[in-house]
Amino acid sequence: MANDGSDVRKVDHRTHWSDQRADDRACHDKAAPYGAVEFGQARQLLAEVVKAEIVPQLIGAKKDHSRQEPCVQTNAVCNPSPDDKAEFKSLLLAGDTFNCIGFVEKLRTRGIALPEIYLDLFTPVANDLGNQWKADELSFIEVTKAVGKLQSLVHEIGCGEQTRRPLDAGHRIVFASAPGEQHVLGILIISRLFEMEGWHVAGGASLQAGGELNGVLKSEWFGVVGLSASTEQRAMKLKQAIADLRKASLNRSISVVVGGTAFAHNPEICSEIGADALATDVRDAIVKSEALLANCVSRSNP
Repeated sequence: MANDGSDVRKVDHRTHWSDQRADDRACHDKAAPYGAVEFGQARQLLAEVVKAEIVPQLIGAKKDHSRQEPCVQTNAVCNPSPDDKAEFKSLLLAGDTFNCIGFVEKLRTRGIALPEIYLDLFTPVANDLGNQWKADELSFIEVTKAVGKLQSLVHEIGCGEQTRRPLDAGHRIVFASAPGEQHVLGILIISRLFEMEGWHVAGGASLQAGGELNGVLKSEWFGVVGLSASTEQRAMKLKQAIADLRKASLNRSISVVVGGTAFAHNPEICSEIGADALATDVRDAIVKSEALLANCVSRSNP
C-alpha cells in the first residue's frame, strides 16, 4: 500500500544514555536484572525497554472517520500532575507494589482513565528514571528494578478491565519485533490499549519477525501487522521479513506498519523496507490503524 502522505516526522522525546556508573558494573554479578546476560547486553536491554519501547510507535495511515474516536483521547484536565508523577516514582524506587497499586487506584477515583495512567504516568516516569540514570543520580540496578515494577503493574492494574465496546472480529492486529529486539513494557502497554479499543491482539514481547510470525499469519487472519526496531541495522533486516510475511499471510491485503527509535531517527527506512506506514505515538496508532483496516477491507472487497 502506498504511503498516503499522512506519515509525519516523529518527535523523539527520549534520551540517549551512554554513561554508566562504575559501581553498577561491580554489582552486576550480584543481581543481573534480566538473567544470565553480559553486562553490556543487560545495559542495552534496559536502554531499549525504557528509551525505545515505552511508547513503541508501531502503526500509521489515514484517519478513519467511520467509527467513533478511540477512548484514549486525552482530557487535558484529567491527567496525572507533576506531583503525582514524583510520588509514583518514589513508590517505584521503594519497590512497594502494594502502595503503587493503591496510588494508581487513587488516581482512578479522581477520574483519570487507565489509558492516561499508562501513557501520561508510566511513560514520563520511565523516561525520568532514564534521565536520572544518565545524570548518575540513580544506579543501573535501581532503574532496572523500577522499570521491571512498571511492567508488573501493567498486568496488575489492567487485569479484569473491560473493553469499552464489544470486540469486533475484523479488528485483528499482531505485534512483533525485529530479530534481536527485547521488547517488554512498550508492547504490553500498546497491546492493552488496543484490546481496550476492541481489537483482537496477538504476538507481543515474545514474537519476532521471521518464521514464527509467518506461522501465526498462516494460521489466522489479521488485518494489520505492527513491527518495531530500535536500530537502523535491525530495521533494515525487516525488509526481507516483510516480503516473506506478505507471502505467508492468509490476508493477501495485509497492512504492515512500523515504528521505534530507528524510524524516528530515519523515517525514510519505512518505505525502503516495504512497509505501508509509520506512526507517531500510541494514541495516533489506534486512530490510524482503523484506517489501515478499512483500506485493507476495501482492497479485499473491490
